[in-house]
Amino acid sequence: VNLDFHTKEIIAKSITKPTLHSFDAAQSRVYQLMEQDSYTRFLKSDIYLDLTEGRPQRPTNLRRRSRSFTYNEFQDVKSDVAIWL
Repeated sequence: VNLDFHTKEIIAKSITKPTLHSFDAAQSRVYQLMEQDSYTRFLKSDIYLDLTEGRPQRPTNLRRRSRSFTYNEFQDVKSDVAIWL
């Protein structure tokens, strides 16, 4: 989420002396953006409507922007805890 300049400035100032409320402005802005844009778009999306109306899934042209790693891909990796000490 890209925050506006005003919200970033509030966070930058509050971080100099962090409190439990240092990120409240950012959290409020993210929720506001989700409510105004993301969530309403999702409710109108074909994916959501197909699910709620019981329509069969259709092939999609959506591409994943990033790839998540799974546990299986890291099974053989040996961790070296010493590098963090």
